[in-house]
Amino acid sequence: MPYNLAWMNGTRKGLLGLAADTIDLTKRKFGPKNGPGGAVEFYSNAFNPRIILGSTELRKGVSDIRVFDPAGQSARVRIYADANGYNTGIPDEGNATKIIDIPICNGMGFVSAEYHELTPVISSIVAVEDIRQLPSGNELITKYIIRFADDADSWLVYAHHRSIEEAKSTPFRLQSVGTTRLEARYLFTGLLQVAHLSLDNRGHAGREALLDYTTGSYCAGVEINAQITGPYADSGEYQMRFKRAGQRKSPLLMYALPHHVKTFHNSTVANIHRVFKLPSPANGMMYGVIADTWRLKVESLPVEIGWLPLGQEGCASFPPDVLQQIHTVARIEVGQNLTLQTHANPSMYFSGKAYAKYAFLCYSTLHVLKDPGLTRLCLSRLKNDFALFAENRQKNKMVYDTTWGGIVSIRAFEGAEPSGDIDFGNYLYNDHHFHYSYHIQAAALIVQLDKDLGNSNTWFRGNREWVNSLLRDYANPSKEDRYFPVFRNFDWYHGHSWARGLLSCGDSKDEESSSEDLNSLYAQKLWGIAIDDRSMIARANLMLGILKVSTNEYMLMSKGNQNHPKEFVGNLVTGILAESKADHKTYFGSYKEYIQGIHMIPVTAMSPYIRSAEFCELEYQTYFSKGLHYGKSGADKVWAGIIEANRAIFDPKRSWEFFNSRVFDDTMIDGGTSRTWFMILSAGMGGLNINETCHIK
Repeated sequence: MPYNLAWMNGTRKGLLGLAADTIDLTKRKFGPKNGPGGAVEFYSNAFNPRIILGSTELRKGVSDIRVFDPAGQSARVRIYADANGYNTGIPDEGNATKIIDIPICNGMGFVSAEYHELTPVISSIVAVEDIRQLPSGNELITKYIIRFADDADSWLVYAHHRSIEEAKSTPFRLQSVGTTRLEARYLFTGLLQVAHLSLDNRGHAGREALLDYTTGSYCAGVEINAQITGPYADSGEYQMRFKRAGQRKSPLLMYALPHHVKTFHNSTVANIHRVFKLPSPANGMMYGVIADTWRLKVESLPVEIGWLPLGQEGCASFPPDVLQQIHTVARIEVGQNLTLQTHANPSMYFSGKAYAKYAFLCYSTLHVLKDPGLTRLCLSRLKNDFALFAENRQKNKMVYDTTWGGIVSIRAFEGAEPSGDIDFGNYLYNDHHFHYSYHIQAAALIVQLDKDLGNSNTWFRGNREWVNSLLRDYANPSKEDRYFPVFRNFDWYHGHSWARGLLSCGDSKDEESSSEDLNSLYAQKLWGIAIDDRSMIARANLMLGILKVSTNEYMLMSKGNQNHPKEFVGNLVTGILAESKADHKTYFGSYKEYIQGIHMIPVTAMSPYIRSAEFCELEYQTYFSKGLHYGKSGADKVWAGIIEANRAIFDPKRSWEFFNSRVFDDTMIDGGTSRTWFMILSAGMGGLNINETCHIK
């Protein structure tokens, strides 16, 4: 967002209304320099409410605020000036007359407010140095420029009347009431818009002219349309169609993030106006685009990446001696106690990881080791154990929540404290795309193996609705589905998902595991392959293509990254990326293995699509070339396996040597994977050269 927004409830200097601010890079806060080369641990942005839209009728403790029409990229905030106390329920919209409706869209160029029978107030936490009425060239529009005292920051204000008669009988006139408050003289019903003009009160003529041109319209919603293109369906295009509302028919001014600009179609590039340049809180510089529709293209979709890793020449191949060594390990790992790993601690997350681990092991025994007997044994054990969750017999059963439209742990309705600590806050909608993707992957592998072994489709028919429900929970693509929201986690504007659910946070929504975000989309694709849903496969490929761009712009920071401060880029990964802050840490510990590794897990055939060999090598040399992941730092040993598996992306030979060691320490294998799988990855992943189909049917 080019504008930070917040509700001011009157506790700060009596300020009441919706506050807006832009990012001031000179006021960014930086953490301690404890990263590579002195990289700072975090950076965040100060929020200094520059413009607060309210009215003289608003009263602390009396006026109320509600959110309506929440969608993936938009919502409507309504402020009630009527005497409706807090927490008294949503007032009857038909009886509420004195209201302010504030439409909110990601990237909106104006902060807009529709006033109904109220006396507008514009206030600030800093003194107003100058306010002047400017000619607007339109009888329905009253225009002001406001300049603030501390840094000559300038904003434009546009008041749009409904009629010439109202503009003449009750004109919009602002008057100073003290140094930080401007009040209108009359009641106002119409559209009030404010927009940032300049930081230095100079060189803004071009911006002002374009703001004059686009004022009167605002974004009231966003529709996403997409198509797959190219002779091999390896390219895609998607459009963001912004629903225009307001009192004029001028095209919309919207701000684009760096990954948008990088993938804009030429027709949209022509509509970029670089005189509009505002820093985003944590995603680099944003540029203004004047258009109601954006067209974006994504090339090199991962159409050829399926279940198994790709080698340098296409599909991975394995020499006989390598297969023998892998086979020896696989026979042992098929015999592990899966029930102990899943039933004893029936967490959606950890149990899901265990099922996916075992499912990939089963698949490997058939398609790599060519041992159908071992596969049948493995698959039988997996189905029997998986039934605990598929039949909803686990301790914390899953239930459907009618309030938010989703599948959550029953703890949500058993008095659990809203701290988010239980199963990572699944019952508060935290991490659903992380948790459920592992179960979906396991189910996809079961269905595929049943087909490959010539089994009946009994398991599929008995469990497909359960799997589909998990996928619909976090990735439902259809607004016609009245049970689940559209794309709960994936944010089409930011190009990646958010993990935070209903828990509030001063830094807004966040995500710490870019790789499990990747895995949530990969799970969609694998389920689509298993059930032969071509639309699902195409959708997943497109989303993976978008994620590749956004992740490498915002979460994986190669040298020269321009979207984060130079003081922070040396960390190489963001750690926890919030909408307004980047913090090189995790929620579960501060060891470097944790922070870097949470952006690696799980390592799959899809990992090299997002994580380039060049980036992985730089990361390894920066953090792990001296063996920190061998336990010397104090971190859990399981991260050694993750880090060495990720090493296969740029150095498969050394990765193979690590996992094929005669004295291998099994405590270095994470509960979400197997040594067998890591051996297959390192033996088969010599790079990424997409030119064949690998086990996609």
